[in-house]
Order: sequence, then structure tokens, then C-alpha cells
Amino acid sequence: MENFECNDIEDLVFNHSFRSWILAKRSPETQFWKNWEKRNQDKTEIINCAKAIIYALQIDFDTLSDEQVNEEISKVIEKFEH
Repeated sequence: MENFECNDIEDLVFNHSFRSWILAKRSPETQFWKNWEKRNQDKTEIINCAKAIIYALQIDFDTLSDEQVNEEISKVIEKFEH
């Protein structure tokens, strides 16, 4: 995970670890994402948009398959970009 590269919102929103951190805040990934966010202050807008999309989904990520989650994320991103 240390070599995680983020070029756009999708890189974060589709990342299971990032979603877990945003929704759980007590996930094992917490320290990684806090540090990553500090090191990548130039990506603040992308990070904030990704967080907003995750919060906007209002779905139970634990009960859906990865494919279903990805479909829901794609729908929200499409609406977000238009």
C-alpha cells in the first residue's frame, strides 16, 4: 500500500482501504491514510471529493459484492462529473 498513487477521484473512491478509513475511522488503515493525506496536500481537492462521494453513496459496503459497490460508485461519479 505504501506505493499508492492517486491521479484522480476514482483512484480513491474505488480503493477499498480508503473507503474503510473514511467510513470506519478506526480501521487498520487509519495511520496510513492520515500520513498519505499529509504527504499529498496537493491532492486535497481530490481527497475531499472522494470523501463526499463515499458519504453520498449511503450504501452498506459490507453487504454488497465488490462488483455491486463499483457499479454504485460509477453511477455517483458519473452524476458528480456532469
